[in-house]
Amino acid sequence: MNILNYDEIFKVSDLKTKDIFIKEWKGCVTIQELSAHDRCEFSDFVNSKDVNNIDFMIELLSYSCIDEKKNKLFGHDDMEWLGGKSTHSLALLFNECCKINDMGVS
Repeated sequence: MNILNYDEIFKVSDLKTKDIFIKEWKGCVTIQELSAHDRCEFSDFVNSKDVNNIDFMIELLSYSCIDEKKNKLFGHDDMEWLGGKSTHSLALLFNECCKINDMGVS
């Protein structure tokens, strides 16, 4: 068994990514597994107030969807207009985000 040192662990890119084709948008959106930090922030958001289903969905998407440079694609300012997009498109992305993050969707 290989015992890793600090530098080896630091250099590893261990967050899974997946490109999801959204037919209605005629292209792919890249999602990424949440980091431990993001997972805790997301949990804090969910536990901090009464969160409805759309807020839960959009918040998870804001943490999971990334651009080609691995920056977050959406921010909190995007929640309103993003909530106006197709239910099918958002549900597809949301379900894939749940899967990549082991959040109970099979």
